[in-house]
Amino acid sequence: MENKLVTFTKTVKLHGTSTKSKEDAIQNAFTPLQRMVSQDVEGVMIYMKPIDVEVESYQEKEKKARYLGIFSSRTMVTYDVTLQVTVEGSAIDL
Repeated sequence: MENKLVTFTKTVKLHGTSTKSKEDAIQNAFTPLQRMVSQDVEGVMIYMKPIDVEVESYQEKEKKARYLGIFSSRTMVTYDVTLQVTVEGSAIDL
């Protein structure tokens, strides 16, 4: 029986945004990682591990919001992060 296990290394660019925290923005960036990597891999992916994460850009945008202009203003912060992630994994080639 021949070996059907294939190992691969892929680099993917991810983007995440949040109004809660910078940690939540990073988590939102990692959410579609498995789907993005599995689209490019032939066969069934059984293992995936990030081996390198590089922050390409990180921004905190502040915006003041007023309600009817008479009440005190509220500061809204938006966290925006772009990551370059290198992933190592294994797949079964059917």
